Amino acid sequence: MLKFLQEKFLLSEQGARNIFKANLWSALLDFIRILPYGLATFFIMESVKVFLLKSQESYSLRIYLVATAVICLLQYIIHRRQYNAAFYNTYRESTRIRVDIAERIRKLPLSFFEKKDISDLTATILGDVAVIEEAYSHSIPQFFGAFISVSVIFSGYLIFSPKLAFAMYWPVLAVAILIVFLKGKLSRNEWRHSNQKRMVADKIQEGLDNILDIKAYKTKDITRSDFREELAKEFEAHTKSEAGMAAVLAPMNSILTLGSLTSTYVLMQAYQKGTISLTIFLPLVVIAFVIYEPIRAVMPSTMQLIMMEVPVARMKEIISIPSMDGEKDNIENFDINFANVSFAYEGSAYVLKGINLTIKQGEVTALVGPSGSGKSSLAKLAIRFWDPQIGKVTLGGHDISQVDPEHLYKYYSMVFQNVLLFNNTIMENVRIGNPDASDQEVVDACKAAMAHDFISRLPQGYNTMVGEDGRLLSGGERQRISIARAILKNAPIIILDEASASMDAENEARFQEALSNLIKDKTVITIAHRLRTVADADKIVVLEQGRIVEEGNFASLMEREGLFHRLWDKQTSTTIAGAVGSA
Repeated sequence: MLKFLQEKFLLSEQGARNIFKANLWSALLDFIRILPYGLATFFIMESVKVFLLKSQESYSLRIYLVATAVICLLQYIIHRRQYNAAFYNTYRESTRIRVDIAERIRKLPLSFFEKKDISDLTATILGDVAVIEEAYSHSIPQFFGAFISVSVIFSGYLIFSPKLAFAMYWPVLAVAILIVFLKGKLSRNEWRHSNQKRMVADKIQEGLDNILDIKAYKTKDITRSDFREELAKEFEAHTKSEAGMAAVLAPMNSILTLGSLTSTYVLMQAYQKGTISLTIFLPLVVIAFVIYEPIRAVMPSTMQLIMMEVPVARMKEIISIPSMDGEKDNIENFDINFANVSFAYEGSAYVLKGINLTIKQGEVTALVGPSGSGKSSLAKLAIRFWDPQIGKVTLGGHDISQVDPEHLYKYYSMVFQNVLLFNNTIMENVRIGNPDASDQEVVDACKAAMAHDFISRLPQGYNTMVGEDGRLLSGGERQRISIARAILKNAPIIILDEASASMDAENEARFQEALSNLIKDKTVITIAHRLRTVADADKIVVLEQGRIVEEGNFASLMEREGLFHRLWDKQTSTTIAGAVGSA
């Protein structure tokens, strides 16, 4: 049972135990809720004997009053127990799920994030878990509790009268068959609704991310029209899903009502034949109309369990993706070696083919080549953002596919073209490079990154909030913050991916000066389209269509007059032509 609960509802072992306890308390609560009807049954039986059959027996109202008080007290105690088991433990379990999913996402390869967007992941961690949390507290215990209580009562009736048991419980079987028969259609409707909700969330995220372009190019009418179209589709899918649920609940209620009628008919036949007395007939008729209340109460829960399949399936998809794990080897040498490496993104052709390359410790190695030649892919393999399908990448002789990524990352600092800053102070954004650094160490890193002067001119200095994604800073300023982070981290390996591609001449000069402070005595991989920025590199690796076609220093490559020479000539002539034109 515990294993079933774990696999079906994405529960931990402790969570399954807690839900199982909640199921038992819910079943007990259903029994306790039926007790008043049992008490009323005895009251009716004695009343019939005394007032209709003129029996000489007497009964005391005091007994029924005391029994009523005891039942009320039991209902309160059991309900509190059931509430604690169903709700408090549910909140702990949903918290665990959110943390586990976040931890799982943190360890997934970047190939996963290429297929998922931020709004989708946010919806999974927040929205999907909220649906599951609701099911844990309001549906699963109540559903299984009702199932247990109804099964026990059915067993009792089966012993008393198989014919009456069938008359009372055939609707339960009919309802179960109806749910099984329509479950597939209901589930498909909910999948369509869920997918369309994701489309609406994507449109909202897209609009917020591109609000400046929407305003600049006056496309707000088109954007609004597209958004309304997606909303209309979501409304239609939502309506269809809810209508499907309602279409099932209505006949289920009707079937249960028919059960009360068939039970009453069987009881009337038994009374006419003299099989049962009037004192038994009347209370059993009452029970025939209240016996289905636990089932009616959990019918919406049944629909919610069907709806729950969608978020559970989405989270199981994340859990099923192999995470990037490994050992925490102590690495002391920082030569990076690619041995016959070939790599392809999921569902595409190989973007790197047969790469054999050694990046020496203490040297600057530049990766250049036409767009799409595989430069960034090669750099990302070096840091284990992905694992190659063929060959292996080693760091100091250690196969990095066997090294824990988070342990590996401590040896790397990265400066990318697009710098991500958090909506926090400059001080805390730089401190990301070393969370234990003092304020003075942050300031010293910013000075080395040529960022101290512009920071000092800001109204709050280092306590200035940078805005979402650092939008209150210029591109060059964000780059220098990124370099300050890397300096503060002081990792032995530096990766620079098109870090100065979008800078003007003044910012680039400051950037290069800051960069020289960062890369001293480091193993450096730099990717650049501007070839003049890598002219002083110790080694230049030229890629074309995923293969290394040339490597050497600037002088040797120019003498060879190969692809690098042609790219240099093309950039040089373009720069000269642009300068002449502007003059």
